[in-house]
Parts: sequence; C-alpha cells; structure tokens
Amino acid sequence: MYGKLVLLKLSFYILVSESLFLGILWKINKIKLKTLLPYVLIICIKLFLVLGFVFYDAKFPPDIPLVFDLGLMWSLGFLFSLPLLLVYLTIFLIQTKRVHKTKTNTIPSDNNQELISRKALFHKGTSLLTTSLKYSPILGTTGFVSGMLLGSREIVVENIPIGLKNLGREFHGYKIMQLSDIHIGPSLPAQQMLFCIDRIKNHKADLLVVTGDILDFSLLYIQDVVHFFKAIKPYFSDGIYCVLGNHDFFDDHKVFLNHMQQTGITFLRNQTITIQKGSSIINLLGMDYAWPYHGIYGERMKLAQKLFAQTQNNIVSDGPNILLNHDPADFIWLQKKSIDLVLSGHTHGGHIKLSSSNKSIVNPVSWVYPYYSGYYEEKGSKLYVNRGLSHTLPIRVGAPPEITILELRKV
Repeated sequence: MYGKLVLLKLSFYILVSESLFLGILWKINKIKLKTLLPYVLIICIKLFLVLGFVFYDAKFPPDIPLVFDLGLMWSLGFLFSLPLLLVYLTIFLIQTKRVHKTKTNTIPSDNNQELISRKALFHKGTSLLTTSLKYSPILGTTGFVSGMLLGSREIVVENIPIGLKNLGREFHGYKIMQLSDIHIGPSLPAQQMLFCIDRIKNHKADLLVVTGDILDFSLLYIQDVVHFFKAIKPYFSDGIYCVLGNHDFFDDHKVFLNHMQQTGITFLRNQTITIQKGSSIINLLGMDYAWPYHGIYGERMKLAQKLFAQTQNNIVSDGPNILLNHDPADFIWLQKKSIDLVLSGHTHGGHIKLSSSNKSIVNPVSWVYPYYSGYYEEKGSKLYVNRGLSHTLPIRVGAPPEITILELRKV
C-alpha cells in the first residue's frame, strides 16, 4: 500500500538522521560514546514507551510487520526528544569546556581567589544541573511530551463571521461547519472519534464541508470513515460536501470513493453545485488535490490551476463563489480569480504555533507556507485555513484541533 511505503520511508530517513547526528556529536570535541549514549537512550526509550501507551488502542494495520511498528515508534521517540537532547548536550559541552579550562589554569594567587571561587561555584552549579538532568529527566520530558500530546487531543470550536458583498438576504446568518484533516486511522482512536462526533452534533450548522484528508493512510479503516459520516449526516439539513486531500489518494482513492457512496455525502471533484434559498444562491465549488505532486510551486501548482479551470466552468454570477480546496498555498493565485471565499486545511495550523501572529518568524511553518492557519483577506478575496480535526503525528503546541463554524453575513 502507498501509505505503508510513505511511513516506512519516513521511519528510515529519521533513523538515518539519528545515526548521522550521533556520529557528528561523537566527533565534535572527541566526546566518548559511553558518555553520550545515556543522554540519548534515557530520553528515547522513555518516549518510546509513552508513544506505545498513546497508540495502544490505535494499532497499525495488521499487514504491517512488527519490526516496522517498532522502527516507526523509535523514530518518533527520537524526533520528539531532539529539542531536549540539544539542551542536555549544550549543558554537557559547557561543563566539559569549564573542566578543561580549570585544568589548564596556573595555580591561582591570592588576588584572584575570589574570581576562581565564583568560577568554581558556577562549575558546581552546572555539574549539579547536569547530574539532575542526566539521572532525573522525568519532569522536564514528561511536561514537554504531555503538552504536545494533550494539545493534539483538545478540540476548539472557532466561530468565524464572514462578510460577503453579493450574499442574498436569505443566506444572511447561514452557518457552514468546516472540518478538515480528519485523518481517520491510527491517529484517531475510537474514543477520540466518538468525542469528535459528539462535538459536531452539539454545534448546529446548515451545511457541512470537509476540505480533504478524510482518511489517514490505509483503506483498512474505511468502515470507521463510513461510520463517522453516517453518524453526523442527519445533523446538516443542506447536506455534506467534501473534496479530496493528498492523504485520500494514498491507498487507491477510487476504492475509497466507492465505499463512500453508501454514506450519501457528495464529493465535489472539480465541480460546482448551487445551493438555493428563495431567490438567493451560493455557488459551492470543489477541486481535487493536485496529486501526485507536493510542495507549493512547480508541477503541483500547474496541475492545481488546470483543475480549477475545470471547476469554474459552472460558476453562476448571481451569487458568491465559495471554493473548497485542500491546499491553502493555492490562495497565492486564487485571490486573483472570481472567488469570494476559499476554505482549506492541509497544514494542521503548523503544528507548533508560538505566536498569535501568523507572520511571526517564531512559528516555524511561516518560513514555508504563506497561509497556514485562520483567516486571511487579500485583494477582496477571503481565505480560511482550518487547523484540522486530527493529525498524522501527535505534535500540537498552540495549534489545537479545530471545528470551524462560519456564519455568512451580507455586507
């Protein structure tokens, strides 16, 4: 299966990176392996066990070998532990440098005894901190991991008013619920799925739209997907409309779509439909992810523009145009088209968002993606990027899972 190969490649690359990283550290300052390895192993083993408990009720598909399960878990453990490992090693190198300088100094005179005493005090303090970190890392590590894992389970409901100039009066106050990146599979255990369903049922909306990545990797979870949509479909009077994200193509998207027919929901595959109330209409457009390409520019963008050309053929000029498109990077050029509102997902809010400002450089994803979380407006066109309901990797800091309720308003 394609999804299995993606995970296997990810595991392999991280394991190779781990080996290279340790090799470099071994060479720098001639650090002895017996000194370095305890720092790595004590964190990785503990995080390996933590992840085992996290995924205890979300086993990988049975066709994936046990050795792959273990390899992936170890890779994830190393990935999560890398920030802490850097802290450990920084303190270790500071301590080593201090010891080296102390040994090469001449015997101090009476005039600089006070200075040496201060250095000795700092050295002892550093040694104490290093020893504490080496033998008692549980507090810092547990806090770090808990923040990431618990942040990936919380669901925030965002109520967003959207003003549209050409909105008919019958649609004033109309509510659209947006879900994205549900990733039904190992990342969404049964209990968490039931929690998601309850949250959706408890918030009323007229229409539900899903902007891609419904499935995670494997069609082995297709019955869970069917159950999910059958459970929520009765709560939306105007139906459920979806588009395909990149993950939905991983494991034979045609088989996926055939199974989804039994749910009664509609997939907009480079199509436009009209929603009408009285004399007012909304044009709802939906386009596929530009599979099999990735990235922002290049071949992926060229194919996305071709797909949009197919999608806009049935646009009616009498109402606002709302486009469902998985990748928000396309807003770079979609803002120049006759689209009033674009709804996207894909980025999971960047996973780690340390500043409320989307343009802040302390948010790592802002270095790559110009649009990745929340509301944007440029050249009269609007974009909302949903942070996703689940994830592929359980890392979320300042970017919790999201259910969006968009209330349309005539302006």
